[in-house]
Amino acid sequence: MKTENNENIRCCDEVGRVMIPFTLREKLNIKEKSPLKLKIVDEKLIITKA
Repeated sequence: MKTENNENIRCCDEVGRVMIPFTLREKLNIKEKSPLKLKIVDEKLIITKA
């Protein structure tokens, strides 16, 4: 999996843990440790609260 803009999102491992930038967390109102579900649909990453 390649990342084009490293500042925005860094993929960590195969399990699906992702570093989410603070500005995105604020915009989505995500707490520091909230569980998230990640899905890739049509080459887009979809993040939802678990």
